[in-house]
Amino acid sequence: MVSKLWPKIITSTPHHHHHQDDQRCQPSISVQLLESVLYTHTGNNPILRGVVEINIKHPVVVSSLRLDFKGHLAYHLVKPDLSCEKDFAQCSLPLYPAPTAVNTISSSALSKPLVIGGENSKPTRFVFEMPLLNSKDAGDGSRDQQILIQSTQCKEFQVKYQVSAILEYQPYMPPSLPPQSQAVNDKRRASVMFATSHPQPITVVQIPIYEDGSPFLTNDCMLASIDSRKQSNQWCQYHVKVDKRFAAISSMLTLSVHLAPLIQGLKLNQVSMQLVQHFTITDDDAPQTSSRAPIPLDCHYQSTPYPTSITDSGGALYEGQFRFKIPSNTPSTTSKWARPDESSDQANPAGLVPSIQTHPVSKIKVSHHLLVNLTLSYPKLSQDGIVRQARRLLTFQCDFDLLPPCMADHMSDTLLRLPAYESPSPALKAQQKHQQYTRIAKELLHCRRLHALPEVESPPPLYDQAIQWPPAAAV
Repeated sequence: MVSKLWPKIITSTPHHHHHQDDQRCQPSISVQLLESVLYTHTGNNPILRGVVEINIKHPVVVSSLRLDFKGHLAYHLVKPDLSCEKDFAQCSLPLYPAPTAVNTISSSALSKPLVIGGENSKPTRFVFEMPLLNSKDAGDGSRDQQILIQSTQCKEFQVKYQVSAILEYQPYMPPSLPPQSQAVNDKRRASVMFATSHPQPITVVQIPIYEDGSPFLTNDCMLASIDSRKQSNQWCQYHVKVDKRFAAISSMLTLSVHLAPLIQGLKLNQVSMQLVQHFTITDDDAPQTSSRAPIPLDCHYQSTPYPTSITDSGGALYEGQFRFKIPSNTPSTTSKWARPDESSDQANPAGLVPSIQTHPVSKIKVSHHLLVNLTLSYPKLSQDGIVRQARRLLTFQCDFDLLPPCMADHMSDTLLRLPAYESPSPALKAQQKHQQYTRIAKELLHCRRLHALPEVESPPPLYDQAIQWPPAAAV
């Protein structure tokens, strides 16, 4: 448990008024992050940047200042009965004394105390850049502690990260002190106190990678789509295409549908999309998988209405586009892995979490399937001799990677388009044309001199005038 903002006094004097003085000397320490969301992939070591700020109204001597980063993994399952809770990816960064100071500064300079604070002093700020290890093999035998996992919050498990600053300090004593307080101040000088900042949460976003190790969000991978090709069955031929192979929560998907009936009277009644979420936890090399109920996607656009009538020659052809939105807030579904005492407020209310690729640290995996449902209807003779409308549901299923909501802006359609061509301003056009005409005029003058042609005494006309003259007059 990380201590609160105010420090905990390790050694205190028995004098009550001195204890009150120490309480007033306690510093306020905070961590301010330049970016609270870190994007990374396997083998990439992200860097955490920010500032540690210390405010104190009485001078103190700084003994040490460091940053502590750690991740916390917890999952509590009912069926099967599995539970785990541990810290991982722990690392520290000393800010004072700096690690390089030992090699570059003399021992006499290091022995000089660092005094900060005062009645009218400004806050003391320490700028930091903290590398976070995200390698499969750290080389020191601590492989399980060197891999970052996707930040996740749901009923089944939680992955969280935080960083905090820890200050070790002592009270500052002036060189000249009254003799009667010398003994008391010696004890106070020997006391060591600590101040810890409030833990600052950090979100780690793991960019998915292909089997060859290349990230999704590079080059042509950004434009990867899902294509069913032409599918045939006894009722129809159909072709569906989704514009994205992966997308962020709360983003939009564009679906294209082409359908050609093979039986009399068949028509398309409805098109829908769903996401299925699978959780896999590996315990003792035995993976346990559970799935949530399919989560429907809302349709926000339909280019072509569904056919209402059938021609005499056969069924109804259909071609159209749809736009579906991945939900950001859907009712939380009941999972057999969730504890009965967990309420929906404690779990993720959206029900959707980003995809997570499994590795030895977490032993957890979150995968998604995208379902495209085509509902068909056609006339069929029933057993009682009456022609009724029969229904068939065709489902196309494919793997799909779901990214965190913060990735929606990075993958928007406007960012994926090529930048618009911007023509130069009229003033720039005139300047370019004048420079081009001057160059041509110099070349013509050089040709006249080369072939002993008579010189032209009048200056060359301006470009705007020259283009209005006939060709003969311009020579």
